[in-house]
Amino acid sequence: MKKILFLLLVSFVTMFIGCSDDSNPAGSTGMGGTGGTGGTGNVTFVMGQRVEGNGVMFTVKPSVAITVTQYTCSLPAQNFTETYQGDGVTVYPANQVQDFAGFTGVQAGQQWTFNIQGKIGNAQGAAYNVNVNYTAQ
Repeated sequence: MKKILFLLLVSFVTMFIGCSDDSNPAGSTGMGGTGGTGGTGNVTFVMGQRVEGNGVMFTVKPSVAITVTQYTCSLPAQNFTETYQGDGVTVYPANQVQDFAGFTGVQAGQQWTFNIQGKIGNAQGAAYNVNVNYTAQ
């Protein structure tokens, strides 16, 4: 019995040490949800977040080069929605993390929804319209 208790204690201590609070320290990007495809093109997004000042900066990583004409950030549980206009000509490279939108008051576990619209490749590319669900870390 003492051996079993000792093994359990060692297991819990090892698990506790391995799961420290700094697994996503300030300034790092925690990756989260991915979006589907849309328009006549095929684009997915990986959302993330990092601490910025007193708030959170959501980040986005597109699977292909894109432009953005409009994006909407929503927190349905609090009836919050913000819509932003992109310039439609700036090309965001594939697989590179970009700052997306910053907010204060973001709490772990919140379910955010992002809608991103634009063109694939450049301003003359195929249109896309993608919804991404993300759980704040």
